[in-house]
Amino acid sequence: MRFLRTLLILAVLVGGLMIALVMTKPDGKAHYDALKVEALKVVDRQVSQVPILEDYSAQISMGTLNLLDDYLKHFLFVYDHTFYNVGVVEYTGERYMISVGAAGRVWLLADADDMEKMLKSQDVMKKIGTDKIDQLIQDFLSI
Repeated sequence: MRFLRTLLILAVLVGGLMIALVMTKPDGKAHYDALKVEALKVVDRQVSQVPILEDYSAQISMGTLNLLDDYLKHFLFVYDHTFYNVGVVEYTGERYMISVGAAGRVWLLADADDMEKMLKSQDVMKKIGTDKIDQLIQDFLSI
């Protein structure tokens, strides 16, 4: 009898944990926001390395974020599973897992160096579109 009571308590606890994980699974926007925050750190770090650009860092960051928004809207895929979800980004023709979300949080699997490498890649620049990059440069030069 004691064994059955212990088993029942364990089953209720496991069931409660499973329900909690399902209910607190983050949505796709949480993955998107986490990637944007990390990318902004990379952009700010790059801008701070060039003294001439520091005065225009806000404009450069906003322009870069607009380009990054376009990229993420088209190439970030969030796959939902029962208890968690996975963010996958298309890069160099392949898909890479870049984030995992569970229990109301999103963990990035890419660090700042990986994000910097991705942002500088020709593949990303082609997908964003050189016309948008040229427009960003023209806007910057007109300041």
